[in-house]
Amino acid sequence: MVLRFKAVVLHGLVMLVLSSASSLAAQGSQEETLQQYSQAGQQALAAGHYDEAESDFKKLLEIDPNIAEIHATLGVVYFQEKKFDQAVPELRRALRLKPGLARASTLLAMSLSEVGEYPEALPGLEKGFHQAPDPDTKRMCGLQLMRAYTALQRDRDAVTVALELNRLYPN
Repeated sequence: MVLRFKAVVLHGLVMLVLSSASSLAAQGSQEETLQQYSQAGQQALAAGHYDEAESDFKKLLEIDPNIAEIHATLGVVYFQEKKFDQAVPELRRALRLKPGLARASTLLAMSLSEVGEYPEALPGLEKGFHQAPDPDTKRMCGLQLMRAYTALQRDRDAVTVALELNRLYPN
């Protein structure tokens, strides 16, 4: 992970040399800690141990709250735990930090749908349903899109999506 280096203004050459040495040592230690929590969190997430993953990614945010991928991954953990109201702000923060995170955008739309924010979820769900490269995401977006259209009393659109889902996933 790339860490941002903060500029340190110091008086005198000796102070500059001493603080640079201690700063590099702290950054090396911080990077190792980030790596440890990241690996542990990813392993816990992959194993379905969401409590552990949540704890590890929260610790990562304490160390550096400005890494979009940490917020996005914590959003995934919350989504898996069905804590959609907690997933939404994490995914929003991830997208503010790095707007190009396409999967985070799709997951945000699905989380918004889960908490009943259908008008806000609709554009992301439509995009996910029509453009998602993997079939599982496309299917999940389609199901959420049907739900959103129904809640918004757009029954024709819901039926259109249902027919398209049936065509794409006949089983």
